[in-house]
Amino acid sequence: MSIPMRFAGRILRFNRLVRIIIAFVIALGWALLLTMLSEMILAQSAANSQPSNAIFYVFVIVALLIYLAGWRLIVGPAGNPPQPTTTAGWYSILGVLAFIAAIVMVIAAIVITGQPI
Repeated sequence: MSIPMRFAGRILRFNRLVRIIIAFVIALGWALLLTMLSEMILAQSAANSQPSNAIFYVFVIVALLIYLAGWRLIVGPAGNPPQPTTTAGWYSILGVLAFIAAIVMVIAAIVITGQPI
């Protein structure tokens, strides 16, 4: 059994509420990571102009899509949890890595600027 399959199997052993929270945390991690990366890109490309809120809305939609994918892959319908798949494993692994990267970026930003974001 591959590493993603084993990871998905471990995630899917949790009860439904915990899997819902895991899907939320993964979507939150991706949203934070994408937002921070876009802010860095926008800050470098448009130092004097006012950034648009459109990028925020795009990443909210992306985070919702990631959450819906997580719901399908690791939460499943009530009373019928999904089976471990490689896709669910990769979703979970990449989601955890994205969440860790977002936390590291937040901490780095706080340390560099000396103030919360």
